[in-house]
Amino acid sequence: MQARGIGLELNGYASGPEAIVRAHRICETKGTYNIMRDYVIDETKGEIEEVHFDFVRNPKP
Repeated sequence: MQARGIGLELNGYASGPEAIVRAHRICETKGTYNIMRDYVIDETKGEIEEVHFDFVRNPKP
C-alpha cells in the first residue's frame, strides 16, 4: 500500500508497514487489544487514500 502512495497511520501517527505488523503481533499475543482499520477514500478518484490503524481495547472477561 505504501509503495502505491497510500498513507499509513498507527494511532494517529504516520507509520510504516513494519511497525503496523509488529503492533498486530503484539495484540495477537497479549490479547488485550485489537486493531481497527479505517479506510480514507479519495471521493474524486474513488480510491483508498489512507489507512488508519487504531488500538481498540478488548473488554475484560
